[in-house]
Amino acid sequence: MSWEKPAWWWLRFKEPSKEALLGGQAPSDRPDLVVRVFFAKLKAPIKEIRDGALGAWAAHLYTIEFQKRGLPYAYIIVFLKPEAKLHTPEQIDSLMSSEFPKDNPDLLELIKAYMVYRPCGNQKPNAPCMINGVCSKGFPKPFKDQTTVSDGSYTCTRRSETGQSHQIKMGRNEVTVNNQWVVCHSPYLIWKYRCHINVESVASIKAVKYIYKYVYKGHDRATMQFGRPIDKVKLYLDARYISSCEAIWCLFLFHIQKQVPNVVHLQVHLPDEQSVVFDPDDPNDPNYNAEDAENAENEGKC
Repeated sequence: MSWEKPAWWWLRFKEPSKEALLGGQAPSDRPDLVVRVFFAKLKAPIKEIRDGALGAWAAHLYTIEFQKRGLPYAYIIVFLKPEAKLHTPEQIDSLMSSEFPKDNPDLLELIKAYMVYRPCGNQKPNAPCMINGVCSKGFPKPFKDQTTVSDGSYTCTRRSETGQSHQIKMGRNEVTVNNQWVVCHSPYLIWKYRCHINVESVASIKAVKYIYKYVYKGHDRATMQFGRPIDKVKLYLDARYISSCEAIWCLFLFHIQKQVPNVVHLQVHLPDEQSVVFDPDDPNDPNYNAEDAENAENEGKC
């Protein structure tokens, strides 16, 4: 089975509905609801993908990350069977889009709510993504007349210059955006789950390494200073911090990372040199020796 070109997508948490909260509560007051809603949203699309929503499923893996504000994210890689691989621009366009829909007003509102990268650059030069005056995520993306497939990284999806723009809220203000600001997505998944789901077609196995850095990089840490310096010696405490959502996630014993199908480590040994485990005190064990057991018992009494 060939897994060299996975389809990759990640799911971002959507806050629980206000009906699930008591009066005056915010989602940050109920990390238990946040975690349960996210976990339910995580299981549902994975089941659909295994049933063939993106094509014939072969395998998948995911890791969970908790952002600085505490909300969970899932980074998921889906491996499709060879006959379901996305080889042509037409196949990619049938599942993915980086444009505002033209003939579906309801879907348009969902894209505006969940799949628009909040403007930076000249519209917000102090945005967190801005590094040396340039957006680190590459927004606004350049217009493209058609989707192109490359062997080096992600597929570059079509972003038509239609001349149309839309107004979205950013804080208390409204900003104007076009297709350059749309995050790549699956219209079907956005329509059904109504949350941020970024879908990318990956042409490199490096994506596996990318998502597993969230497992192996360790916990977020902070260095704190207590009191004033005493004789040029400062007292510091190197500590990790954990959000309430991450704590609840661990208490519920949910997986931080998972692979399906599982990769099982098998022992390799030379002929007749495998490890043998037996209970010397069990008379039913084929390796049980009554004389050795009696001698061991007598030595214990001494």
